[in-house]
Amino acid sequence: LIDSNYSVNYKYEYFDVPLLMKYQLREGRLRYFVSAGLSANFFFRHQVVTESIDKGSKQTVTKNPAPFKSINYSSLVSVEIDYSFMKNMSLIVEPTCRYAFTSTVKNSMINTYPYSLGLVTGIKYHF
Repeated sequence: LIDSNYSVNYKYEYFDVPLLMKYQLREGRLRYFVSAGLSANFFFRHQVVTESIDKGSKQTVTKNPAPFKSINYSSLVSVEIDYSFMKNMSLIVEPTCRYAFTSTVKNSMINTYPYSLGLVTGIKYHF
């Protein structure tokens, strides 16, 4: 019998080194950019937290990269919209997509190719 009030959360920690090419599509006050590239992801720790809500118990297990490859590679794609609201400052909005093209798990019958979608926002200062 499986406890329906049982949760398992995974936390992966890695260091990401991206290499991107950016191309400007439009100049002026409102600018558009397209970026694409590769990223090397260096895993160094993962954590598994299991919790039974009914029984009030919680267990945390932290491990080094072991079932994960110490390095995997992914592709990156983004589109940036840059609006200059002052001479040296602009507001940016950049939706991004990342997809792993090497499996993150080693020595396994199951291959894992994670992907993520994100949104970068911020203010850019131009020197």
